Amino acid sequence: MIDIFKYQMKGRIRMILLINAVFAFVNIAAYVTEIQAIVGGVAVADGRFGAEAGFWVPLSFAVTWIANFALFFLCASGFSDQLLYKDTSYLMLLLPRRGWQVIAGRHLAGFVECLAYAIPGFVYLTVHLSLFSLVSGNPAIGFLSVFAEIWKFIFVTNGLSTLTLLLILVCVFFVSGSLLSFAAISTRSFIRSKALATVVSIAIFVFVTNWTVKVGTAASERLQWFGRISFQFTGSGLPNFSSFAGTPAGKELLIPIVPILVFTVLGVALFAASSWLWERKVEL
Repeated sequence: MIDIFKYQMKGRIRMILLINAVFAFVNIAAYVTEIQAIVGGVAVADGRFGAEAGFWVPLSFAVTWIANFALFFLCASGFSDQLLYKDTSYLMLLLPRRGWQVIAGRHLAGFVECLAYAIPGFVYLTVHLSLFSLVSGNPAIGFLSVFAEIWKFIFVTNGLSTLTLLLILVCVFFVSGSLLSFAAISTRSFIRSKALATVVSIAIFVFVTNWTVKVGTAASERLQWFGRISFQFTGSGLPNFSSFAGTPAGKELLIPIVPILVFTVLGVALFAASSWLWERKVEL
């Protein structure tokens, strides 16, 4: 599994660097326009940034987070498209590795790649929020103070809640990866056309996900099985943070338990099914 992981990371390193370079470029360009507006007094006087920042800031958000959303699922799948349809894909079948080792190694590499996009994206976002706070709040507080307060709020004041959400996201990542891998490998096993197999695999993923969420959420409501994750806003040193949160006290997120349990069981079952199909049915 480790050698599959290394092989996948080696093949993706240039793309990782390229995508992060694009993220860095658009966000730095947005920062420059935001800082120019603040230093020039335009943003502080009007409570908003100027036209130039009005172009670069939305662009930086769109490029960074729409791409991160798409890459989340591509990385979760272990880039199944490359595994199944590249000219050199047949070499994977020649390796003396079990199906679960091939698939798990690619999922693990996808997880590391996802972190390589998400962590810088989070840092870019906190810088934007810090600059926004200087405009909507009191500029005398200072950028570094606001930046430190944001990180304190997330990782200290609400550290346990943040950790819980991160663990849920990790579970979503690997379960989504199992669903996507199964959809791709199962259709590739029986459908030779790449376009048709891709359409069918996406349809399977959407159908299974949609109905699992619907049925699981309905069951959670009937059984009143919900997990509660609380975020406390009291004592935050961030300007206007309570008004942003909607309440000075805090927020409570209700997480339905049944869909999580169903997705977990389904993910394990489909991972096993994908491993079996990779060894017995896939012909590249």
